[in-house]
Amino acid sequence: MALAIVGGVLVTLLHTINFHLSAVSRNETTTVGSLLALEKLDDLALEVPSGLKDTKGGFDEPYADYAWDASLDPTAFPDVSSLAVTVTRGADRVAFRKYVDTPSMGGGGGLP
Repeated sequence: MALAIVGGVLVTLLHTINFHLSAVSRNETTTVGSLLALEKLDDLALEVPSGLKDTKGGFDEPYADYAWDASLDPTAFPDVSSLAVTVTRGADRVAFRKYVDTPSMGGGGGLP
């Protein structure tokens, strides 16, 4: 009887530890992905006047398992475009959007 109780407690303990380790891993991916996405968003925002197109790429070590893609979309406002960056790692993704001034695009923004 005591062995069954100890076995039940150990199974519950192992399940709890496994759950928390996967939560920590997701939190790390979200945090690192967010920081990488914000940095890439700022870098790409500087390229908008020179004609950014839909693009994608990866990061250098130690973040080589993260990838990013970016798009520039028109908005309803003249000379303002929406710059979106998505960072992925496996099945996890983090996305950020920034509105940028695009006077060189004319009209309602859009892709060059």
